[in-house]
Amino acid sequence: MIIHHPYRTLHQVSTLIGLSNPDVILAWTIINDTYASDIPLLYPPHIVALAAIHMAFFTPTRLRSPLKPSANASSVKLVEWYAQSGVDMDAIAEATQDIISLYTVWNDYKGKDVKQWLESAVFGRGMENGNGRS
Repeated sequence: MIIHHPYRTLHQVSTLIGLSNPDVILAWTIINDTYASDIPLLYPPHIVALAAIHMAFFTPTRLRSPLKPSANASSVKLVEWYAQSGVDMDAIAEATQDIISLYTVWNDYKGKDVKQWLESAVFGRGMENGNGRS
């Protein structure tokens, strides 16, 4: 199976729009995170890249200042580019939601619960195993 990566689209659009380096780095990180899920298999690479750019630029995060000016030249260029590109914004919204869901799962993940489940369901520890021992 061949999987095309979204990094080329990220580079091309960020150069065209003139995104700042912190926004590009954050979008790159978001793309990297998607590889821990099925997102690269569900969406074309350009949709994943554009969703990452959208999240990096318009979503407040702890990685950059939440007091980013809302009407700077890059934001105007990016909004105009999205409007004129003819890209499927519904697909970008779906991919963005899947990425947010991935982060929600990671936030709610409790390794101890998984270990207990593995010990009981897979390895048979902590359960009655037929010998009268638990």
